[in-house]
Amino acid sequence: MRTSPLLTIAALPLLVGGLAACGDDSGAEGEDHPRADGPTTLAVADPEAPVPAGYQRQECELVTSDRSLTVVLDLPVGAKPPEGDDLEPGNSCWYPQQSNWPKPDTVPEFHVLLLHEDDEDNEEDDVATLEDLEAGFEDRVGEESVDDVVFDRGVVVFGETVGDRLTWTSEYEGEPEWNFRAEADGVQLWLTAQGEEFDGDEMEQVFEQISASLSVG
Repeated sequence: MRTSPLLTIAALPLLVGGLAACGDDSGAEGEDHPRADGPTTLAVADPEAPVPAGYQRQECELVTSDRSLTVVLDLPVGAKPPEGDDLEPGNSCWYPQQSNWPKPDTVPEFHVLLLHEDDEDNEEDDVATLEDLEAGFEDRVGEESVDDVVFDRGVVVFGETVGDRLTWTSEYEGEPEWNFRAEADGVQLWLTAQGEEFDGDEMEQVFEQISASLSVG
């Protein structure tokens, strides 16, 4: 199980480097996520919106050198920041994989990240866009086993907000891993589920639920 958001972020470009050999990078829409016309900015959170059973409303403060905002989203009960995480707000909120929902080891890992313009003084906070990751697939050779790659451009991702969606399966330290990413209005949402105890279809449903709830406070 991963223990550091920095390691996860740093490893992502290496992990997805071999996707071109395993998936279609055409960006064509899939049957489940057709291209859509709609807003490209995040909606304002509705404080009266109901929270689905098994979920809890969370707020995530995100700050970069050129932008700050509070993201509101519904995460599974049991998802929480690391113990003792009292750092100043930065460009990401991290909720590591947990072991108490609704059965052992079935709370996946979540990241919420805020992208910003390239800044030489803040290179450690740079987060690649999903489009940039997809564009680099052809030129990279990865060492991880990566399959089932789907990259959808211009689809509904957060509520009614239109953006991009990237998913794939892989192996991490010999265990299966399911990866879901969505991006719109400079915000990325990640779900990573590692281990035999996870079900890929169930994790996709969780990702869809969380994505639909994501808005700004």
